[in-house]
Amino acid sequence: METGGNHFGPAIRKLLGTANRGPSFWKNAFFNSGASLISLATQLFLVVALANLLPISEYAAYIAAAAIVAVGEMASDSGARIWAVRQFATSKAVSGNLGALARAKLITSSVFGAGLFLAPIETLPGTLLLPVVLIAVSQPATDPLLWLLRGRERLDVEASIIVFWRLATVFLLVLAALFGSGIETLLVLWCISNILRVFITSRLPVVRGLFDKEGPAESAPPGVFQILGKSLPIGAAFFAMTLFQRLGVFMLDQMGTDEDIAIYGAAFTLVASAGFVGTAITVSSFPSLAKAVKAGDTSRISSLVNSTVFLVTITMLCVSLAGMLLAPLIFTLLYPDTFSTGASVMAWLLPGLLVSSVNFSLKYTLNAMNINWADLATVLAGLAMFVAIMQYGPVEALPVRAAFSWVCAELFIFLLKAAILLWKRMLGLTLFLTTLAAFTALEAFGFYLN
Repeated sequence: METGGNHFGPAIRKLLGTANRGPSFWKNAFFNSGASLISLATQLFLVVALANLLPISEYAAYIAAAAIVAVGEMASDSGARIWAVRQFATSKAVSGNLGALARAKLITSSVFGAGLFLAPIETLPGTLLLPVVLIAVSQPATDPLLWLLRGRERLDVEASIIVFWRLATVFLLVLAALFGSGIETLLVLWCISNILRVFITSRLPVVRGLFDKEGPAESAPPGVFQILGKSLPIGAAFFAMTLFQRLGVFMLDQMGTDEDIAIYGAAFTLVASAGFVGTAITVSSFPSLAKAVKAGDTSRISSLVNSTVFLVTITMLCVSLAGMLLAPLIFTLLYPDTFSTGASVMAWLLPGLLVSSVNFSLKYTLNAMNINWADLATVLAGLAMFVAIMQYGPVEALPVRAAFSWVCAELFIFLLKAAILLWKRMLGLTLFLTTLAAFTALEAFGFYLN
């Protein structure tokens, strides 16, 4: 068997290895990247506009609401999205799978909603938790109809839907803020936009055509608890990972001020949004990876994992370097003077973007290979490190301490995930060391700049 450890030689062979992808991969990667680029631009516009239009307390409330929505997206389907994409990619059945997924999603969404009302949230008023829950459970990432399109490798349609939805939502929110509306109105408009997107998607001819062309089910539709049982370890890992990504906001909600939340939130949003290319590469690779895992083709799995990680590493190295150089200019041009320290926070965060993007790819690999509990364990270890550094770190400025905590924890998660795949011989040692060297170079550059 050809293992991950000797699959790649010189760097040029790694690059050429990506040419083995079929046309559907490049088509999907193009549309997903294009949609993500537009989404990035609109998201940045929204973040900047609201920072300039809202009082800092209202902006901090928006950052807190967005963090809760991100966590709620993961909690509302408990990992069923991974199972669903894999199922739709390998099965012709549609209606039975969608029905079971909807019932499972109803249960997990209800659990999330109940849990949120018990959580201690200082920045966001309790009266706004209901619209936040409705937004979270209707986001695109947790929409079963979009899972169907992704599983059938129609990422062009999925990308178009998300682009139009995001443009419409950003337009509504910015217009409302421009006319003096507060966080309550913004959240209601966001919720309405989500509901309309779900309805319009269900009526599209391409979506209805997938039902018309539905093939016979290979077996009886899965039961709700069968789906939950298979997706629970995946969902727990996704939930923990998303909680980890937003932990800085939640801890600053308890430890810091509205200004701390606003500054860290603005910087982290910019950094996280810049990972769109790495995410697109991973998502576009997943259907092929799922098929290789189902076929038991270990050589193909290794090839896909290594070429995907290589592409993500090179891409995010370039993105992170550019961001570190441009951070002061970005904050000077786009944000009020009260956000000026956000440039330093952004520079500290960017080395973590590279390993975070690679971690996203490794996570999908572990999920595809059904190594889900180990995946969850790596994230829980990262959460513990984040909390420890945030509580006892020597950095006095809380937004910078949150950035430092995130980067260290991301690196720890990377080392754990990579160790698992190295042991499974699905990740090349040379590629692992290359990624580690790229992170180290970025971190050294960050120390130099700061």
